Amino acid sequence: MKHWHKRSMEEANLLNPAFLAVSIFQCVKGYSETARTNAPYVLPFLVTPLVLHKITRENIPRGVNTTFSTWITQRQGAHAKIGYPERTRSIAPYVKEALAFALANQLLTSNSDGSFSTNQNVAIPSRSNDNITDEILECFKKAHFCGRWLARAGKIETVMALLGGQAMSFQIQKIILYSNAGRTHVLPFRTNSVNIITGASKTGKSALIHIVDYCLGRETSNIPEGVILKNVSWFGIHLVREKDELFVARRNPGTDKASSEEIYIEKGHILEVPNHDRLIKNANLNSLNELLNEFAGISEYTFEPKPGQTRKTGIADISKALIYCFQEQSEVANQHFLFHRQGEQFLPQSIKDYMLFFLGVVDKEQVLQKEDQRRLKRELRKLEIREAEKERLKGSSFERAHALIAEAVSVGLLPADQQRPQSWIEVKEALRKAVNSRTEQEFPETLYAQELNRLFETQKSLRREHRAANEEISALQALKSGGDGFTQEAKEQRARLSSVGLLPSSEEADNTVCPFCSSKLEIPTPDTEAIRANLQNITKQLEYVTRDLPHIEQMISEAESRQAELNTKQKEVNAQIQAVQRINRQIEEFRDLNAKRALVQGRLGLYLETLDDIKDDSETNDEVEKLKSRIQALEEVLDDDALQDRLNSVLSLLGREISDMAQTLKLEHSANPLRLDLKKLTVIADTEKGPLPLERMGSGENWVSLHLIAHLVLHRWFARKNLPVPNFIFFDQPTQAYFPPEVSDKDVRNSDMESVIRMFKLISEKVRDAGFQVIIMEHADIQQNWYQEMIIKKWWDGTTKLVPLEWIEDN
Repeated sequence: MKHWHKRSMEEANLLNPAFLAVSIFQCVKGYSETARTNAPYVLPFLVTPLVLHKITRENIPRGVNTTFSTWITQRQGAHAKIGYPERTRSIAPYVKEALAFALANQLLTSNSDGSFSTNQNVAIPSRSNDNITDEILECFKKAHFCGRWLARAGKIETVMALLGGQAMSFQIQKIILYSNAGRTHVLPFRTNSVNIITGASKTGKSALIHIVDYCLGRETSNIPEGVILKNVSWFGIHLVREKDELFVARRNPGTDKASSEEIYIEKGHILEVPNHDRLIKNANLNSLNELLNEFAGISEYTFEPKPGQTRKTGIADISKALIYCFQEQSEVANQHFLFHRQGEQFLPQSIKDYMLFFLGVVDKEQVLQKEDQRRLKRELRKLEIREAEKERLKGSSFERAHALIAEAVSVGLLPADQQRPQSWIEVKEALRKAVNSRTEQEFPETLYAQELNRLFETQKSLRREHRAANEEISALQALKSGGDGFTQEAKEQRARLSSVGLLPSSEEADNTVCPFCSSKLEIPTPDTEAIRANLQNITKQLEYVTRDLPHIEQMISEAESRQAELNTKQKEVNAQIQAVQRINRQIEEFRDLNAKRALVQGRLGLYLETLDDIKDDSETNDEVEKLKSRIQALEEVLDDDALQDRLNSVLSLLGREISDMAQTLKLEHSANPLRLDLKKLTVIADTEKGPLPLERMGSGENWVSLHLIAHLVLHRWFARKNLPVPNFIFFDQPTQAYFPPEVSDKDVRNSDMESVIRMFKLISEKVRDAGFQVIIMEHADIQQNWYQEMIIKKWWDGTTKLVPLEWIEDN
């Protein structure tokens, strides 16, 4: 770290130890107040990069009700993760300096366990002044908030992981099958390793791909019919992502359905395989896919087709990521298709659309920039629509505005000498003046006017009383109706309870013994006294209701009488009002004028609302230019040519690795550069005669080997770049070109065996410490130690299979 005097002015001022020390003090104080314990040593190093980064600081929520884990996975929190590790490393020396400053000046105290506590006598200003600006005060407030916030976020290790330390995706720890009788068959797998299941045909090896795909949210099940669907009730999968674990079980759809929405999910740490009786539906397919998207680290990425294309806008999800995770037996040696399900309709285009995202060519920062670009374009469109509306309203010389202002002058809302405004500011000022003008003009204080006002007040009072009488009558009638209903129901209950009188009274009766078989009853029958007590109770209630009903009817009669009297009074007052109005027409004229003024003011107010967002040309033009400038800057970053350059760079790196592996396997055409072609979704060899695609290379060895190599290279890239693709790949029967299902190892030529050994040694070498998992279902059983160490299951004895024989016997 530079000496203080050798730092630049900006560095010395903005990152001075006093400012950082107060920020750290606020952070530690907030944490201690909430957690009721000292703050961990690492806390200042976590919070300071959040608070000093302006975009992050502005996106930090205002209240602690938004949890840190929720915020960090949303768009606002995603800004914080972009470049966070680099910011943390670069600012760490300044944080250490600030900590030393805070300790020396007694803002903080360092405890024996390395934690920090604050000096309670230190007071930080809550308002800006000559020495503390609003921005500095905001930094202090956010630091205090972050301390409180992170104290509620759980372990500090969890916070560190959420800020950028955890793996993006998951691997498979177990596949579990549940029998109809509740038994379990667990297949364990090693993470970050090669796992081989070798065995004879028809043992269920190939079904593993379909079981995993089904448990990971496939809409329809492709699990083959037969023994598996007849003898399995639930399929389960246990996933791991560093310390996080996820268990998913999905009910067998059976042979009559394509899928099942009965899904059980459990998430946590060190999960145990649940018993069959715990598998109760707690999720549906939508919630499963959302959880898997989060567990795989798939952020919100929207693909928007270019103008003129018929494809719909879509989003990246787990189903699109799993394209890279399976190679069925019919796919791993297919010269026409490189990827899983590539032969299905619309899937090839989908793979092309989202591969830029899954390869990391479009990273998180660009996803956010793309979202900002869409938001700015929406704002620009709104502004342009308002501008067009302004021009429409403006017309020629503000005709509409001038007409309304003239109408306001005619009814006295504006003075007769009101000038015609020539700018929108003057238009809005005149309209607001008219709208806020006094609506009613006072009547002349004549005898008639006073009498008319009195009559109107009397009329209002009578109407209120009439409404009250109506409501009272309705309420009393409802009460009477309810009483009638209760009486009927109570009589029915009393009638049933009265049945007790039909029985002889016996004090010796034992209600705990069955009168038929003399056995002891678990629930004693009620004795007669209890029934009689209920009968007396309901009879009393009926008496009360019966006594009340005549009173209610009397009250209804009285209310109806008052209502009739009020009707008579209203008619009299209406007749008096008509008489007074006939005598004095001047009063009516005033009322008409006031009504017209109110109408004009209403029209002016509506028109004024359409002008609220309209600004003068200079102000609007400035906003438009700013938006266009920001959109243009984002378009330069997100330019198709720039994306293509990044894609070409990635494909070049992948192609180099594909070529190296092909040479290791001594494949035909391996002397030529090999590469992935994303337009045709295949592997290309660039020869002197031109590009040679996989389908024209010939030889099953080439097809299988290049499928293996391409997926190994892709998964090494996914894991190395922490990309949101599940970190596993299934290969079903990759040696089928050498080992037909019913041929023994002895019948395979030596040259073929050498090729097979090279293949498996390459897989073993490229998976070691690469951060992903390979699961191979294989017929070959090479009798060499290094190969045997990769085997996790052998199904060669005729009895050991995916579905145990005893399950079949149970059925």
